[in-house]
Amino acid sequence: MRETAIERAVKLAENGNYDMVILEEESWPFSRGFIATLYKASKKVINAKAEDPKALKPGEGFFVPRFFRREILERVFEAIPREIIPKIIHYDHDIIYYECYRLSRRVGFLRDGVYHIEPDFKKLLRTNLRYGASMKVFSRLGYYKDLIRKGESRIYVGRPLKLGFQSLILSLILKIVQRIGYLLPNPPN
Repeated sequence: MRETAIERAVKLAENGNYDMVILEEESWPFSRGFIATLYKASKKVINAKAEDPKALKPGEGFFVPRFFRREILERVFEAIPREIIPKIIHYDHDIIYYECYRLSRRVGFLRDGVYHIEPDFKKLLRTNLRYGASMKVFSRLGYYKDLIRKGESRIYVGRPLKLGFQSLILSLILKIVQRIGYLLPNPPN
């Protein structure tokens, strides 16, 4: 986290009267390699869309809050079907945000919030194979079909063209690896 992120998020929530705050994610400056370069580009493309009204909409946008008012979260965890919680690792944040957004649309956006240490290809592969396997289990439960459909159709592309192209490549890699994880009978842990 950026040094003052929590303090600034609290002030933003209090002064702006927000129930949720999205913390802008930036790539850790020391992340290196081809995959890290793609993630850095994707984050720049996504962060540039923060002002788009659709950007903050669950399933359609690119962001999920990481900072919530406690009373909103408590109500949300009562609304989420208990049987899905231990079975999903992909879309877990999206589901929480979807349910919170149904209760409140007061969402703030905090620039310079957190750094993300980008994975190498091995970690990307392992994580996204697990995400794909999680989607297989989750989709069979039948909950949040519209949210999943919208989320699965998201492609991160934008301008400038070089960043947009790198972001597109990352989106395609992630979708392919997740699909393989979905199709594998016993994906790796």
